[in-house]
Amino acid sequence: MSFLFRIPVLLLSLLLTFTSAQSSNNASAVYVYDGSDSTQFVFAINIDKSTGDLYFHLSSPAGNSWVGVGIGEEMKNAAMFIAYPAANGHDVTISPRMGSGHTEPTYDSNIKIDKLSGNGLTGANTIDGNDPGSTGNIVADGVCRGCAKMGSGTIEASTTQPFIFAVGPVFPRMASDSLSADLSRHMLYGQFTMDTTAALSDSGGAVPLGPYQNKDASAATGTTMDNDPAPRIHGIVMSVVFILAFPLGAVLLRVWNKVKAHIAIQVIGLVLFCMAFAGGSVVSMQYNRSKHFNSAHQVIGILLLIALFAQLGLGAYNHSIYKRTQQKTIFGKIHTYLGPISMLVGIINGYLGFRLAGTLRTTRLTSPTLLTFSSQAPKCLQSPTRSSSSSSQSYSSAYGAYLIFVAARRPRKQRVTSTRCLADLLLEGLPAHRRLMLSRMCRCSDLRVRRVYREWTRQLCSHGRWSDAGTVCSCCACVWNQESALGE
Repeated sequence: MSFLFRIPVLLLSLLLTFTSAQSSNNASAVYVYDGSDSTQFVFAINIDKSTGDLYFHLSSPAGNSWVGVGIGEEMKNAAMFIAYPAANGHDVTISPRMGSGHTEPTYDSNIKIDKLSGNGLTGANTIDGNDPGSTGNIVADGVCRGCAKMGSGTIEASTTQPFIFAVGPVFPRMASDSLSADLSRHMLYGQFTMDTTAALSDSGGAVPLGPYQNKDASAATGTTMDNDPAPRIHGIVMSVVFILAFPLGAVLLRVWNKVKAHIAIQVIGLVLFCMAFAGGSVVSMQYNRSKHFNSAHQVIGILLLIALFAQLGLGAYNHSIYKRTQQKTIFGKIHTYLGPISMLVGIINGYLGFRLAGTLRTTRLTSPTLLTFSSQAPKCLQSPTRSSSSSSQSYSSAYGAYLIFVAARRPRKQRVTSTRCLADLLLEGLPAHRRLMLSRMCRCSDLRVRRVYREWTRQLCSHGRWSDAGTVCSCCACVWNQESALGE
């Protein structure tokens, strides 16, 4: 009899256990965001009141590079769960992070997250489709230990607990097992609230099961499609500076001897460089991988800034000396070769910038150009996924030949210089004050002043006012003939 009596007791105990577990599982709050393309963002929670553990289900379209939720009204001081594809492309990495503002959140080892599976969960912590435009989902099921008391205050008993959510862009793709992997800026973000009192379980907890419908959660507010143009503008402006502006300024001086145009173009290029440098510095502060300014791209960028200001100073100082003495200086030689070297390093640094930003599609377009210049990174540039077209190779070869031409070509001699050299030879036998008079005529950069001196000297020669008029007149004749030939 005793055995038969125990059977109903055992069944009743099992029924109560199942009912308790079912009740625990039903204690949940669910937020669902329906996208315009019939995709869904889902976040469902269950809170173990006794431990403060937060059980959660997080899912989003797999076409995005990552998905995340934060506890709080804003990113600052918000405890976040960021999910993205693991290195094998099938599993999911759940990274606990802490926000510090409108910047990339940082991995926080004090936030403990355990991934969960089984107990009715289907497809837990896996990705069914991880291609751009995929209709599959990235699914993250886990428990955050003690997270109900983290972030922007407790969430144990709030009927309007604020949360933030965001999804990453389609490109660049992510695949990493690292909990501190680099994240790209979000493509979509927004806010919502949940009644967390409806998600409390007195003892024990479990990940809420589907199907998921909006329950004890508000509609999304502040939903924004994000598109930060600053990195793109930085790259475009820097490309214009090093591929167009600086080379054009060099050609204007080396080929056409346009000194003023050379100065104007190079100063404009330097101003654009400084503006893009400032914009890049602001963007760098938003990401963990760049906020310390210790990457190769950033270090080279700082060195280029110093080199370009040195280039400006060398050019101005050499020009001022040359105007006084008509003599070349070591500063001019340094200026001549520092320019092409800076252009070359700037183009290589552009490639490093694309790698730092993770824009692989752009890198494929620029790699052929850099193959001509960079012997420092042949392994990176010879990747099978970055094959070059014949047109790109032709362009890079032509541009390399152009830089060599700019560096090696000497500027055309100025008309005043050639006239001055001939005049100095013919004036060697004249007295100092007479030699100075004619020398002023030859050296003066103002054409109108030279013509006044020339007419004065012509009158002196025609009236025989100088005893050595023959030498003077011969010199004048040579000067006049040269200037006439040059169209003055």
